[in-house]
Amino acid sequence: MLAMDMTEKLESFGLIVFEARNAQRAIRVLEARQDVRVMITDVDLTGEPMSGFDLAHLVAKRWPGVGIVVTSGHATPTGSDLPPGARFFPKPYREYQLRGAVYAIIEQQDEARG
Repeated sequence: MLAMDMTEKLESFGLIVFEARNAQRAIRVLEARQDVRVMITDVDLTGEPMSGFDLAHLVAKRWPGVGIVVTSGHATPTGSDLPPGARFFPKPYREYQLRGAVYAIIEQQDEARG
């Protein structure tokens, strides 16, 4: 339910959303598409051998141009949990925080591309 709610909110901001129910599907989306600009993941990936922190590091390494947002209702990143440049939002977060983070990442990417 939370993923569907987030998808609806992001789409209401005018963004195109590719939803993936687990880490492997997220990786497949990234492998298949060149237009993914931001990945949002929860720390707790139920039924997965990797955490959202692990997925964030994998994405940062394999797709360095993709911005990363990690969320959690119970975990807080410490030390090197997040790759450089990734953003973290504890749940519950406000809609404007998510929107602001996504647009800030896209703006940074646009500025870097010139």
